[in-house]
Amino acid sequence: KESLASYLRTLTDGQLQAIKTLSMDMNAGYIRAARIHLPCAVDKIAFDRFHVAKQLGEVVDKTRQNEHPRLPVESRRQAKGTR
Repeated sequence: KESLASYLRTLTDGQLQAIKTLSMDMNAGYIRAARIHLPCAVDKIAFDRFHVAKQLGEVVDKTRQNEHPRLPVESRRQAKGTR
């Protein structure tokens, strides 16, 4: 996001080098801004657990939906409503 990029542009090289960790959500704009303005940003980014858990839940749900039709009929009945 532009707000993060604007803030990082105000810091000196020494201040940027001193940043040990940058906590953020998984927004691509924030990641992009960090990678552009922060040395070794990939090693310093820590995603907040709310967004990690949310994304994990979405992937598990999508996988469940994709696998459900492949189950034998009896297994589908047993699995129904177990989300």
